[in-house]
Amino acid sequence: MSLSECVSGLPHAPGVYIFHGDGGLPLYIGKSIDIRARVKTLSPLFNQRLRRLKTLCSLQLTSEASGCFGRQTGQCAGACTGDQPRHAHDQRLQDVLQEPQIHTWPFAGAVDLLEQRGEWIQKHRVMNWCYLGSWYSDNRSHQPMSSTSQVFDADTYQILVKPILIGKVEIQPIPPEIN
Repeated sequence: MSLSECVSGLPHAPGVYIFHGDGGLPLYIGKSIDIRARVKTLSPLFNQRLRRLKTLCSLQLTSEASGCFGRQTGQCAGACTGDQPRHAHDQRLQDVLQEPQIHTWPFAGAVDLLEQRGEWIQKHRVMNWCYLGSWYSDNRSHQPMSSTSQVFDADTYQILVKPILIGKVEIQPIPPEIN
């Protein structure tokens, strides 16, 4: 069977496909929402490489239930294949979805996070876990607060949340009339 005949027999459906080389070892493993279209776009690429390598490759199609892509890569515990009970999967899902919840901003408005070494002071203004800008002094001058738009950033949140909530950073509340 030619490669084009194999490709035309593939479903227009989501799934995982494997290009096998000599000895049955996988050359490429992929996933797609439309297997036929995806494999069709990869076929010329593999044909060119194979001509250069002068080796044969076949597309192996199997009908056995091998589970989702995560199962095949060891990321899934097997709810898709019946190896894990549905209730256990649902509980794991709930646990994972609870982890990334964002803590409520613990202040009435913006605060400055202070860093100080001798006479040098640096303030980082934050509100609702969003970085608003910085102010710093050196021995010669005071620099005004640089300002950025108030946009939530997950990385900034991860940096700020623990030191703020456990009190490891000096915090100076900003009066409401300045906010």
